[in-house]
Amino acid sequence: ESEAADTAITDTARPNTAEGVLSFTKVSYDKGSVNLIAFASADETARSVSPQEALQLTSCQPDTHPASPHPDFYKLLDVAASFGKDLTAQPEEGQMTGIRHRTRERLKQYLDTPESSLFAAPDEIHKAFDLLGKFPLQENAKQNLHKALRDSNPSDPNVLLNLVVQLLEEDRLIIDTQKEIGDSQLICAMGFVKST
Repeated sequence: ESEAADTAITDTARPNTAEGVLSFTKVSYDKGSVNLIAFASADETARSVSPQEALQLTSCQPDTHPASPHPDFYKLLDVAASFGKDLTAQPEEGQMTGIRHRTRERLKQYLDTPESSLFAAPDEIHKAFDLLGKFPLQENAKQNLHKALRDSNPSDPNVLLNLVVQLLEEDRLIIDTQKEIGDSQLICAMGFVKST
C-alpha cells in the first residue's frame, strides 16, 4: 500500500478541482496484465481516466500543503476500484492508444484496399481487427508488433499481416478479459478535497 492512500491532496492553485479519489489498479491475467486508472467523484460516480488526465488531476504547486483525508476516502476508493474491475470485463473500443491503436489503424488501411481479398487469411485479419478494438494486447504481442510497425514498410503490409495472423492463431495476440478471471491489485490511490 502507498502512503498516498492515507493522504488527501488539495491544490490551492486550482480550487475548483473535483473532490474524490483517484485509483491505479493492476489486473493480472494468465497472459498479461491491464493497468486501470479510475476517478470516483464525491457523488459516488466513477469514470476511467487516461494517464494524461491523471497527471493533470494530481499536478499541484510546490507550496501546496496536504489536507486532511477526504471523509469518504475508503468508500470512494471502493467505488473507483470496483469500477476498474468492471471495466476489464467490458470491451474497450474507444480507449485504444499506442501500439494496439497503431496496429489496428494499419489493419484498417489494409482492409480498405482492393488487394485485401488477395491476402491468404482475410478472415483472420478481420477477426484480429475486431479483437484489437475490444481487448488489450499481451505483453509479448506488444513487443513484436512494435518492432514490426517500426521496421515494416507501410506500402508492403505483409510482414505486419503475417505477424498478426501468427499471433492470433497461436493465441498470443490479446488478453480476453471477458473469459479470463483477473487478480486485481490496488497499486496506489489519492484523495482530493477542495481548497478552502
